[in-house]
Amino acid sequence: MLTLNNLFGLTLAQAQNGAEAQPGGLIGALLPFILIFVIMYMVLIRPQQKRNKQHQEMIKRLKAGDEIVTAGGLHGRITEVKVDSVIVKLAENVEVEVARPSVHTIKNQDSEESPEPKQQQSAKKN
Repeated sequence: MLTLNNLFGLTLAQAQNGAEAQPGGLIGALLPFILIFVIMYMVLIRPQQKRNKQHQEMIKRLKAGDEIVTAGGLHGRITEVKVDSVIVKLAENVEVEVARPSVHTIKNQDSEESPEPKQQQSAKKN
C-alpha cells in the first residue's frame, strides 16, 4: 500500500535525481484553475454585474407616481423624487423617505426588474 510518506519520498527522490520536467508542466498544472475561474466568472460574476447594472438603470428612471417595493418589503407610491432618496406614500397620512438604492422593484412597470417570472404573476392574479 502506497502511503503519503512513500509518495512524498518518491517525489523527492525524483527531484534529487534530476528527473526531467514533463512538457507543459506549468500550463498543465494551472489549466484547471484557469478553467474554474472562467466558469465561475460566467456563472456567478457576470450575471451579478448585469443585475447590478439593471438595478442602477431602474433607480435612475424612478419618477413620481411609480408604485414600488423596497428592499425591506414596503409597498407604496412615490410622491417626490430627490437626488439620493424618494418620498414614498405607504397609506393615508403615512409617508417615508427611502434611499434610492433600497428600491427593489417598480410594480407598475412590466420589465426585467420584476423578480418573478410572468407565468407566476399571471397565476397569482387568477
